[in-house]
Amino acid sequence: MTSRPLISVITPYLDVAPYLAEAIESVLAQSVSDWELILVDDGSQDGSSEIARAYAARHPGRIVAIEHAGHANLGSSASRNAGRQVARGEWIAYLDADDVWYPNKLALQMAIAQTHPEVGLMMGASLYWHGWRGRAEDAARDEVILVGAPPETVYEPPRLLELLYPLGPGAAPSMNGVLVRTRLLDAVGGWEDRFRSGYDDQALLTKLYLCTKAFVSSHVFDRYRQRPGSICASELRGGGYHEARLRFLEWLEARLAGAGMPNARIAALLREALRPYRHPLRDRTIRFGRRVTRGLRDRIVRMVAS
Repeated sequence: MTSRPLISVITPYLDVAPYLAEAIESVLAQSVSDWELILVDDGSQDGSSEIARAYAARHPGRIVAIEHAGHANLGSSASRNAGRQVARGEWIAYLDADDVWYPNKLALQMAIAQTHPEVGLMMGASLYWHGWRGRAEDAARDEVILVGAPPETVYEPPRLLELLYPLGPGAAPSMNGVLVRTRLLDAVGGWEDRFRSGYDDQALLTKLYLCTKAFVSSHVFDRYRQRPGSICASELRGGGYHEARLRFLEWLEARLAGAGMPNARIAALLREALRPYRHPLRDRTIRFGRRVTRGLRDRIVRMVAS
């Protein structure tokens, strides 16, 4: 492919040899063919590098394999930024190296882009894929998770920051289901290198929610492999989740302080999110009070009903 592709797909990878080929094949199987795939090696030691180079050799001009200087491990954000440096597409899509797209993923999103040209960001649902080993008992746990905002809707900024995790109550999108205009990705400064894994996606999405209209789709775009050895799962073990969450919230607080708080609702949500870390005793008291209030309300409802 010599002309500029419409979509650049960026896939960072680190020691995912059992899964990488399946991810790549799911891009090759797309019903839309106007794409390039950039495979970014984040210091793999398990044979993943050889798999990526073999695909690049078989598909010159369509699949590109790159790595950091010295075969370094710099983290997912730096790897995605490295992919952006060589990306040529008008749109950027992301696919984690152990996950799989459905064949119509890009076609559906391009149709949305044509219908809503004002949108700079789009996202959809994911299948949380427990059954990837082929066992029936695991497949029974497969679950489609919709983005936690009413679907088939265009959202003005910064509404999704209020509605979706990590500040709002709704489920955040998997990055596998996200498509963003390249110029907007550049305008917000790309990924935050300081977030090597945990909350890396939330930092980028937050910046995008603040600056562009976004479309939420109910289509299921990918199978998001649930496995204990993934980087995400490793990050959540022990105290890693709360360390990553606090680091993100403090970053967001500093960023909004410098840029100006968008509205009072976001300010209140950020204070609420930070309270368990900064005022743990007060937070426990408030949560206890809420549980008592809910219990009393439920008793009254039962009494009235009887």
